[in-house]
Amino acid sequence: MKNQRKLLLFVTLALILVFCFAAFTACEPAEPSESGTTPEPVHTHEYDDGVVTTHATCTEEGVMTFTCTTGDDTYTEAIPSLGHNYENGVCTRCDEKDPDYVSQPTADEYFTFTYLS
Repeated sequence: MKNQRKLLLFVTLALILVFCFAAFTACEPAEPSESGTTPEPVHTHEYDDGVVTTHATCTEEGVMTFTCTTGDDTYTEAIPSLGHNYENGVCTRCDEKDPDYVSQPTADEYFTFTYLS
């Protein structure tokens, strides 16, 4: 029984020493740089899903801004221009006229009726 207590005490002390050593070495401060100051810990950016800060148009790119959720860093990405969407000779987004559009004549313009008297 005495030997079991001694063994249990020895194992417990060994585990305590291992945990203390791990805790102190893991939290060891960074080495000072050549200037003598301790560097800041490395920050890993985690960005949000982004916000459209400038909407894309038919002819101009837009801008989407992403912000770091754990800091104040941001970056931007271009949103491609939309291009014109012409229907019946007019863009549905910006009302610009299609320069290549040729209107189809209406029935009244296509058929000319001549009445004989």
